[in-house]
Amino acid sequence: MGGYVAGPVLMAALWKRIPVVVMEPNAVPGFTHRRVSRFVARALVSFPETARWFPEGRTEVTGLPVRGEFFAIPAKPRGSALTILITGGSQGSATLNRAVEESWPLWRSQSVRLIHQTGLQPYLGIATRFRSIGLAGEVAPFISDMPAAFADADLVVSRAGMGAVSELAAAGKPSILVPFPKASDNHQLRNAEAFEKAGAARLVLDGEMSGARLVEEVRRLTADPATLDEMSQAARNFRDLEPPNGRRAFWNVTPSEKWSHPVDNARESRNNTLLKCFFKPQHVHFVGIGGIGMSGLAEVLLELGYRVTGSDLKFSAATNRLTARGATIFEGHAAENVDSAKAVVVSSAVRLENPEVMEARRLGIPVIPRGSCWPN
Repeated sequence: MGGYVAGPVLMAALWKRIPVVVMEPNAVPGFTHRRVSRFVARALVSFPETARWFPEGRTEVTGLPVRGEFFAIPAKPRGSALTILITGGSQGSATLNRAVEESWPLWRSQSVRLIHQTGLQPYLGIATRFRSIGLAGEVAPFISDMPAAFADADLVVSRAGMGAVSELAAAGKPSILVPFPKASDNHQLRNAEAFEKAGAARLVLDGEMSGARLVEEVRRLTADPATLDEMSQAARNFRDLEPPNGRRAFWNVTPSEKWSHPVDNARESRNNTLLKCFFKPQHVHFVGIGGIGMSGLAEVLLELGYRVTGSDLKFSAATNRLTARGATIFEGHAAENVDSAKAVVVSSAVRLENPEVMEARRLGIPVIPRGSCWPN
């Protein structure tokens, strides 16, 4: 599934010539998957357009696994009132909470019923004020039976994480998506763009969402009775790009006979400094070894049989753990710490005038920024 914590594991698998299958649910892969994209045996994706980030012929549209209850939701006949489900996820969304509350006095000319999931912290205040406004609906801190809430809704307003988008597709629900602007690599925006392009949703940027904008979007969608039905069908069509429940025979996802191991390819890559220097176990020295990324990489190399030394300003739990696994750690930076290292890895906090960096350069030892320890 990616994430920075998957990086060392993927690197270890590649070095051991273990085929790597990644599951990338978002429209745009995260940092880790972008870095290893050309080395994977197969990428399981949710959006066809995600395939452009991976080598041709190595992607498969599987979707994200979704509970069967969402697929079983029947089409809802339109009632006299439009039921709108607003959910910002389990924690709630400050933007959606504010917009919904601003919209309350603006619904007077339209028959609506609001189901608003606020998150725990703001619930009491919003619920108290909602009861006094006289609108139909309910306010809840958390919705435990989300499939039932989806079944009750004519329209869903939500963030655009891949879990939410997958559930909307499975249920065939039209939606207004408001991507979380601080999501890594802006992946929620890309998810929402793909869903809007498919005709299944309307996209409203976080900074543009307000009570007036929410009411305007709803009125625009309900002006023609066929619009919501068309969006529902578009969501189902999007769902049908992937098998029911997002299930594929993952056990059949294996490299073809023509697939050569990425490590063998990497040995010929001038850009992959790490693999060129480290292919055979040898001595690697880390400057700033106590950081989470540096210590994780050091642990991978120890596991693979490398001799690992390193230094940091102070000993820490991370350096103690490495020492227990066989690494030699120095407190403080000194030229003699480099010793017989074949490569020196430095963290982003290490300056060029660091004595160990200067000694490595004097001896002609490769100095590799931690970020270059990834294929690129």
